[in-house]
Amino acid sequence: MAISIYDISVPVFLQALKGLDMVLEKAEAFADARGLEHAAILRASLYPDMFDFARQVQIATNHPLRVCQLLGAAATPDLGADEADLPALRARIAKTAEFLRALPREQIEGTEDKMVIHRFVSGREVEYTGLGYLIYWALPNFYFHVSTAYGVLRELGVAINKRDYMGGDTPK
Repeated sequence: MAISIYDISVPVFLQALKGLDMVLEKAEAFADARGLEHAAILRASLYPDMFDFARQVQIATNHPLRVCQLLGAAATPDLGADEADLPALRARIAKTAEFLRALPREQIEGTEDKMVIHRFVSGREVEYTGLGYLIYWALPNFYFHVSTAYGVLRELGVAINKRDYMGGDTPK
């Protein structure tokens, strides 16, 4: 059975975003129960030279959109980067998921061999096939930022677990 590029991108992103939303929901309850300002969580990081929690979530929501831009030539929403609390980060996740659910399968399907150029912030460019971009760059980076956001919350003492990270029960 062949696996499609759509099947290894959009549903995978949606599942992980669901988990990210679940851990943010618990972080919000954690903060509210302790009278903790959301800004303290947003600024938290695992190490001083790492992006803070808010930036980890922002990057995690940007990766699926970038995949849709490069592979499907999709016009994606501009999410900005100015979230000031956990509900705003959750809304960002919801907007990304909403966009992905509305994306026509045909817009991504068949782009495995499409040549795409990924431009780094530094200006460096790397050319990939669509499949190469997805499996060697986009998915690993997406999971890095989702996992790091999870790690920040665990470090802060938020009671989250693997099932939360996975978005509850995984699809069959």
